[in-house]
Amino acid sequence: MKDYLRHMMLFRVLVESGSLTAAAEQLSLSKSVLSQHLKALEAGLGVELLHRTTRRQSLTPAGRDFYQACCDIELKASQAWQKAQASQGHLSGSIRITAPHALMNPIVAPAMIELTKNNPDIVPELIAEDRQVDLIAANIDLAIRVGRMPDSNLKQRKIGEFHETLVVSSAINKELDVTNETDMRYIANEWEAPNVHHTLHHRDGRQKTWRFKRTIKANNIETVKLMVKQGLGIACVPEFLCGPDSGLTALVEGFRKTDVSVYAVHAYQSGRAPALVDAAIEVISSNMQQINSALPDDVG
Repeated sequence: MKDYLRHMMLFRVLVESGSLTAAAEQLSLSKSVLSQHLKALEAGLGVELLHRTTRRQSLTPAGRDFYQACCDIELKASQAWQKAQASQGHLSGSIRITAPHALMNPIVAPAMIELTKNNPDIVPELIAEDRQVDLIAANIDLAIRVGRMPDSNLKQRKIGEFHETLVVSSAINKELDVTNETDMRYIANEWEAPNVHHTLHHRDGRQKTWRFKRTIKANNIETVKLMVKQGLGIACVPEFLCGPDSGLTALVEGFRKTDVSVYAVHAYQSGRAPALVDAAIEVISSNMQQINSALPDDVG
């Protein structure tokens, strides 16, 4: 049984690495040793698991089923390990987390830094990515996403919300005629359409819609902020990025967009997620609440 389990874990790494060479490097084994493990595994099972050529490898139908079984076993082992450690107030292990650029530096990264300081055996890998990647294919343990995903098999938990508002450089705000939209250049995030409209609401019930044509486009929020700060145009950004030292100010005070929900998402289906994933969700959620509570009531 011991050899079977080892073979299964080596097989999982071989599949996820994409090649014998890459897997051997990751496992610190020679290619010949890893190849012998694969042959022993296939001989023991009496079935071929991988089609291999000099250029590529692909799973057979039996290999796909067996790979999923290997992943299930590793998950169960990880959950048992982390549950035992968590019962002693200790967390360890690696965790891959993805989040949009706008949420990574102000919310996710500080939360994981604090968690890692308190649990030095945690090895986080943080990936800022605005696209919604396939969690299983990318081996992601936890994704922080904006907006709920209907009809998804992934596990989702709402961890907070935020508001967005239109902002401009603090240095030129008083020079703008906010009633003349054609004179205002718009700096768009990558996902925004060429023709942009934003409806903002005031607490007294008033609302106004601004319409812009995309003038400049950037693929991350930090670049958008930098260009706004330098006076290149207007953009729509989360309020928590508009602190006193940000160089940004609301286009029209008191107006903001409706709230945007934030969710923690993972692909663990059987039983609970690993203790480390649960702990990461808790600290990220807590950090988000703290940031929102620090905002003045009249922000935006």
